[in-house]
Amino acid sequence: SYDPAMASFARMWQRIRRAMPEQGSVRDGILDIGYDPGAGANDRIRCLLPLADGRLLVGGDFTAFGGKPRHHVARLNADGSLDPAFATPAGITGAVFAMALQPDGRVVVAGWGALGTPSIARLHPDGGPDPSFSLGTEFFGYFYAVALQCDGRLLVGGSYTGINGVRLRRIARLLPDGRVDPTFDPGEGFSNGHPEREATVRCIVVRPDGCSLVGGDFSHFHGVARSGIACLRPDGTLDPTFDPQGGFSGPVSALALRPDGRVLVGGNYTALGGRTCPRIVQLDARGRWDPSFAPDRCFTGEVTSLVVDAQGRVLAAGAHHTPYGEVQDRVVRLTPHGHRDPSFLGLHDLDGQVRSLALAGDGSVVLAGDITRAGGLPCRGLAWLKCAMEGSG
Repeated sequence: SYDPAMASFARMWQRIRRAMPEQGSVRDGILDIGYDPGAGANDRIRCLLPLADGRLLVGGDFTAFGGKPRHHVARLNADGSLDPAFATPAGITGAVFAMALQPDGRVVVAGWGALGTPSIARLHPDGGPDPSFSLGTEFFGYFYAVALQCDGRLLVGGSYTGINGVRLRRIARLLPDGRVDPTFDPGEGFSNGHPEREATVRCIVVRPDGCSLVGGDFSHFHGVARSGIACLRPDGTLDPTFDPQGGFSGPVSALALRPDGRVLVGGNYTALGGRTCPRIVQLDARGRWDPSFAPDRCFTGEVTSLVVDAQGRVLAAGAHHTPYGEVQDRVVRLTPHGHRDPSFLGLHDLDGQVRSLALAGDGSVVLAGDITRAGGLPCRGLAWLKCAMEGSG
């Protein structure tokens, strides 16, 4: 449990450590206890959205943050303290699994709603509801992914089967006012080829050409075999030029796009196209396995989150099984070619799953999830790792 006295001592000790003389240049990945979210969230944090001014939006299952009412979304200042200027009233949205920031500062939050609570809502910069955006009331399922296109339309993915009477299988595009976009037609959408195994879209990234890469737990798109990952054209149809050649043997949980069109894929699989592969692979722009990225054996369990920094290095969170059969959750940084980056200390003693990673404007790494301890120190679902903007790799 959270111990205020222990947290206060830990912050003091961290300040002393930062004031001590440097012992070499290896400092990236050190837990920054100067970032202080206080008592933190009273329930799980599922997603993060860093803002350009150094503040941070957090979303999840919580109804309070730092002892103050905050219904599933909160905004934190650059030092981790709760921003009192942002407050979301109860009933605007249910549990939040994904967020997307619009250029005008409004934020779209998506997840799950109960008892009439919307599953997707748009919030003003002060956290208040935006009445010009409405998904309607008829909805079946969960939203796990949301991605903003450059034209303001939204791609939303999850486990749902319909929105407002429109039959949609796990993927849809919404107009800026929340209505379903009829020009995006995914046909039969995503399925798993078995009536008792529900298909789910878990992540979406939009390429500069307007096509969208979609990852999740599925085996087919509109009847065509695409296991774990597919590329959709701007009209919602399958892009046949992106062919992962049989796809992945298990669910895809995380995607990260490189500037040259290659895509990093993380998940809970063990093979790609019938060949044994690590839990992180890189595909080229046509969906083929790129051997130039050869990650070390960092993870033997599910990779839950991926982020690429400005130097092309890869931040990854996931699970690893120790020689004693224990599951160890960790955060590591890989070089552009996939090797473990020795300049990043990282975390190898987390006591729970990391559900989201994000890069702050100063190059630091923020992580959130089912964690109460990180780096041997107490936390409440949120931790901040110090990193320089420039570094080796």
